[in-house]
Amino acid sequence: MSDYSERLKEEGRKETLLENIRALMESLQSTAEVAMNLLKIPPEKQKELAPLI
Repeated sequence: MSDYSERLKEEGRKETLLENIRALMESLQSTAEVAMNLLKIPPEKQKELAPLI
C-alpha cells in the first residue's frame, strides 16, 4: 500500500476515535480526559488528541 493511502487510513482512524470520544463525553456528560481514560487511550496519545476535540 502506498504511503498516501496509509496516511488516509490513519486519518480515518483518528477521526473515528475523536467521534467516539465526543460521543462518550456527551453521553456521560464528562470531560475529554475521562472519556479517553475509559477508552484506555495511552497518555501520550491523549496529549496528541486533546487539542483536536
